[in-house]
Amino acid sequence: MKCPKCGHEQKEERPDCPRCGLVFAKWSGRPAPAPSDEKKVPAIAAPREETFSERADRMAWAMSGVDMTGEPPSGRNLVVAAVVFALLLAVTVFVMIPSVNPLVAGSWESGDHSFAVKPPPEWIVVTPANLGDAAKAFGGRLPEGLRLLFESKNPPVVGFAKYVPDTEIVPTIFVRTIHQEMPAIDEKARREVAKIFKEGYKGIFDTFALDPPKVVQVDGLDALMLASRSSKKVLVAEPKPVYKPTRRGRAVTGRTAEEWRTYQIASLHYAIPGNSRTFLINTNTDETQAEQHRPALQGAVDSFRVLWRPLPLGPISRNAFIGGMSAGMGAALMYLIFGLVRHVQVRGGGVKR
Repeated sequence: MKCPKCGHEQKEERPDCPRCGLVFAKWSGRPAPAPSDEKKVPAIAAPREETFSERADRMAWAMSGVDMTGEPPSGRNLVVAAVVFALLLAVTVFVMIPSVNPLVAGSWESGDHSFAVKPPPEWIVVTPANLGDAAKAFGGRLPEGLRLLFESKNPPVVGFAKYVPDTEIVPTIFVRTIHQEMPAIDEKARREVAKIFKEGYKGIFDTFALDPPKVVQVDGLDALMLASRSSKKVLVAEPKPVYKPTRRGRAVTGRTAEEWRTYQIASLHYAIPGNSRTFLINTNTDETQAEQHRPALQGAVDSFRVLWRPLPLGPISRNAFIGGMSAGMGAALMYLIFGLVRHVQVRGGGVKR
């Protein structure tokens, strides 16, 4: 430091000059800095903030269980991860996609509604889309009972009917689906199924009496069967004019009376469980012809196949199973993928060890 008054050069920092005694603080008007033995510390640069993509990448590596900067997983560990993933996938498929019983040859199949059923030989297939063709097969007019069923609010997906002349109630089988999973069979389920069938026949028959439901087997599944007896008064002959001969030809003298007939109908109703749906099968026949047509009706029911079968687990157990298996497969797959990526990085030198 050099004294501003006498120019003396001093080696040590002092508050005054040793030659002239000048007090440096008074000379400059500012207090002299006190001597310090502390060394200057170089400034440390603030760390760079992590970007979103870098944070996401780091979290993904952490979730995979693979060290993104360390040694890659061994080949044995990768094989184990692949085997675990394959086993979990196989178990999930086995449980979630139950096997389907073989279809009966000649079955009518509905892919949209996931069922198949074989119509009895020589019976007429009736769907909402082919009512005109079906009417031709019945001589130009659908029988009254069949027409009412297909014009109801919830028409069948398909029906099979046998042509019987001079009757309005022909033997029929028809299938409906409701997109509601059938609950476990208990007293409440029995009441709900009975209510569904009663609502379905409301306005179709004049009287309708339903027996208590029974548990039966359809396509290897527990189903409910209900028998019913109903009646329907049908106009079988409309009034016709009555003529008498006259000099100019003939004249109408009156009309014949309407002819009505009350049919007694025997029916069997089935509620069959499916995956996220319930299948409703109905068989109907005139009571006077029930014994004659029962083998054909029962054969159609026996041929019924559920193509999308219900799962063996309840809703809560099913969700827990799906969640657990998905988590396990996800963890195994992430470990396998990130382990292979780490091997490629190390071999290619893309990331430092």
